[in-house]
Amino acid sequence: MKTRPHLNITYLSERLQEALCDIFQYSVTTVTAPMGYGKTTAVSAFLKQAENDGVSVRRQSIYGDSSASFWKGFCRLFSGTAVYKELAALPFPTDENSRAFFLELLEQAFEKNDRPFCCFIDDLHLLTDPSVFALLFALGRLALPEFHLILASRNPIFSPSEKLRLGKNLLEIDAVTLSLQPGELKNYCSLCGLKLDAASLSSLHQLTEGWFSCVYLNLTAYLAEGHFIEDSASIYDMIFHILLDPLPSDYRKLLTFLGLADEFTGSQAVYLWKNDSAREMLKNLTENNAFISRLPEPDTFRCHHMLKSCTRKMFDELPTEEQNRCKARMGTWYQSQGRYEEAIHWLSLSDNYEALLNAVEENRGYALNIQHQEEVLRWLDECPKATLARHSYALLIFMRRLYTFRRIPEMLRLKDFFLQSVSENPELSETERGNLLGECEVILSFLSYNDIQGMSLHHRKALTLMTEKTTSVGGSGSWTFGSPSVLAMYYRTPGSLDRVVADMKECMPCYYRLTGGHGSGAEDLTEAESLFLQGNFAAVPLPLKRAELAALDKKQWGMLLCKDFLEMRLALFAGDRERIQELMDEQKKTLKRELQSMFLNTLDVCSAFLYAILGCKNEIPEWIASGRLDSALVLHPAMPILFMAYGEVLLAKGDYSRLIAMEADLRRRFSIYPNLLCTLYLEIQLSGAFYQLGDNEKALSHLQAAFTIGEEDRIAIPFAENAAWIRPLFSQLLSPASQPFIEEILRLADLLDEARSDELRRPACLTDNEWKAVKLAASRLSNREIALEMGFSEGTVKQYLNRIYGKLHLEGDARNKRRRLEELFK
Repeated sequence: MKTRPHLNITYLSERLQEALCDIFQYSVTTVTAPMGYGKTTAVSAFLKQAENDGVSVRRQSIYGDSSASFWKGFCRLFSGTAVYKELAALPFPTDENSRAFFLELLEQAFEKNDRPFCCFIDDLHLLTDPSVFALLFALGRLALPEFHLILASRNPIFSPSEKLRLGKNLLEIDAVTLSLQPGELKNYCSLCGLKLDAASLSSLHQLTEGWFSCVYLNLTAYLAEGHFIEDSASIYDMIFHILLDPLPSDYRKLLTFLGLADEFTGSQAVYLWKNDSAREMLKNLTENNAFISRLPEPDTFRCHHMLKSCTRKMFDELPTEEQNRCKARMGTWYQSQGRYEEAIHWLSLSDNYEALLNAVEENRGYALNIQHQEEVLRWLDECPKATLARHSYALLIFMRRLYTFRRIPEMLRLKDFFLQSVSENPELSETERGNLLGECEVILSFLSYNDIQGMSLHHRKALTLMTEKTTSVGGSGSWTFGSPSVLAMYYRTPGSLDRVVADMKECMPCYYRLTGGHGSGAEDLTEAESLFLQGNFAAVPLPLKRAELAALDKKQWGMLLCKDFLEMRLALFAGDRERIQELMDEQKKTLKRELQSMFLNTLDVCSAFLYAILGCKNEIPEWIASGRLDSALVLHPAMPILFMAYGEVLLAKGDYSRLIAMEADLRRRFSIYPNLLCTLYLEIQLSGAFYQLGDNEKALSHLQAAFTIGEEDRIAIPFAENAAWIRPLFSQLLSPASQPFIEEILRLADLLDEARSDELRRPACLTDNEWKAVKLAASRLSNREIALEMGFSEGTVKQYLNRIYGKLHLEGDARNKRRRLEELFK
């Protein structure tokens, strides 16, 4: 009995198999070819066998240009591994610090992995965010043991320079390797049970040029009609003619529904079809159509892009009412699975606004991001007003998102509609109405950001209305937005320093009650910072300790970083470089342990500021030193403080002209809220830049402007930190009333000069402990006295000194080397 030819055979040529077998010799493999060359089929078949051989295989398909969706799916690749929970808790790593932290987590997880782990990411051409490709490139360069990345795309994935840098870590498989040569075409036909003569094979290869999808469709036509398709036919016409038209109408309609989804399950097919017969129909479709494939995940299927394009054209021909019902049903399916991004997408397309608003409320708006900005505005415009009015909580979510999108006029218009709808809704109890109105007050407080009393008016009103904590702010969100200073965020006008401290003490307890302690420690930090800026170092530790205890109690990591930055600044004036480094190291460990990757950038801002003042240009984080300030995840309200630190970096680098050229941009940034402390630093920095360029008049003008801001509140520290650039100008400030303030500035500047000069004398090759030993030895302390001072044994001190002599190339006997050390560093 003859076997009927069957084309649904997975065939990999020997050339392709050899290329695929090399995958486990490389960190990253790219498979790039146009649509229909069998990229997914080839890699999936290879990985199926690899999985049988003990390789751990994970797969991710890309279905749209959403970096947030990519990151969620990418994290799911590591489910079941030791690193999964940490990755899932991280935001998408868009900057160097967060990428480095991500790589560190993976490196720790896979450094002792003794079983190959392979991640296959398909259809990368649908993504355009450069951060995604930067992440994949960095992962490829890391070359983790037993970790292999396979990336499939229609377009090139890495640039020529990136390929060069990946070097021996990269394997490339292209369309030439994937396409069928004449002999391979013959082997495929033979494997399918189809015998073609030499002329037919030659004609088929000429028609298709080895393009697998075209080969498959031509052979399907040959079996059905006895001839190949004319080469003038488009691939989509071929799919319609060969695969879709011959299907029974119910099969064709089911496929039309399923083609909407990127991937679908058997259960989803039953839900959409509203009949269990969908499972049997799906089984038949899969067995007889190579463009529908079963995925490794249980009960999961996928339509090839070309087939999906055709079925979506068929879907567009359905009556509008039927299309909307199907889209709504698709949305409610995803909602039932907790996949709110997909649910909101399909419900918004269905015009079923009741269901859409229910999904937004159920998800609390977490699935909405900047990419939904125009969609949200469209929903608000097109949704029937009666439907909107019934969904008060959704209106609050949209108000909050519009603020995030910085669409303030639209937010205010929506607020008016919200207030009217809440007042006119008879179904709300007084408690429900009060909680909704209270949430509205919390959201409106964002509009008064950096005006403490203005924000607090809304918070106090919310407290009188609400019987529960707010859901609009708090939780794990950052109160500081990534700023290393609380005072820099809220100091707005000259002469208001004491008022800012008093306002914080008065207003923050109300906010804590409303949010469950979000931002705990802010009022004490504000007090500690104000005392420090006035040079009252002795009074700083008490409020600083109160802030630390409050922040620890509520796990406010941003506040603890602000606390440490203030400690570092105190250590700077004490000349205690070792304490600064100790605090930085402890902070970095804490932030990584608590998965607070955004604050790693804040820690870099602290580092840049301190090392710029010390004059240690080589230790300033590279992304700040090179001016790539917008490349890091620092939220908008904290950006002024980042640019303030950058001004110090430009002074340290001697890039005075650049600082002066940026004046207009910096003033604009510092005046938005406003951030007066940043403006004070800018005036001082500009004064230093002009003075160093020899323009005494402009230097003095900017210094006088700085005095106008700082003198009334006796904010001396910014002047002292920058005295190295402007010291001679102080004698030109003629006001006798300013002399006590100038004397205080110079006293603090002398303290800092001593710390700075000590640091600049330190050879880069010496560690903190070695430098401490050098200074003690240069002070003519004996080895025993040095040991007592440092808490070491005399033997350890001797080892330290011998290592130091070697690093500094000091030769001779022990006495001569010790004398040379004293001469160098006394």
